[in-house]
Amino acid sequence: GNFPAPLRAIGHDVFAAAGDAFVLSFQRDGHVVTSVLLGHGGSNVLAQRLSARAPRLPRPQLALAATALRAYTGDYRAGNDTLLRIRANASTLTVQASGQGAIELAAFAADRFADPRGTCEVQFLRDAAHAVTGLKIVLAGVERDAPRVVWNTPALR
Repeated sequence: GNFPAPLRAIGHDVFAAAGDAFVLSFQRDGHVVTSVLLGHGGSNVLAQRLSARAPRLPRPQLALAATALRAYTGDYRAGNDTLLRIRANASTLTVQASGQGAIELAAFAADRFADPRGTCEVQFLRDAAHAVTGLKIVLAGVERDAPRVVWNTPALR
């Protein structure tokens, strides 16, 4: 349910997140990865592989005009400590959570966007007047609602 974390290789089949927040060690049977050992906070959890390959939904990319994309831009509150900022590029959107890097999103249906790797999906919500009022974001299978907010940068004294 969290945004993807960049990993760096620290050994053969061993990867660590920024600041060593967690470590993944992939276990093999011959040349086939069969499980992963997650080390986090002094605990280790072994997870068996569920399938031969990760499922992935092919999503056709829809081209949207820049004016249509601007309707989605703004800030959305996904939690007490998480603000999501949506920005528009030439033909795509980006979503950036507090303290995280931006993820590029492409439209695949009306009001629906996803990143090319399938790690993040966003559905924008509209009111009766067709104005964007919030969004649902799905990260690693966990869905969160985020209403649109107007957030102003505090003035410095």
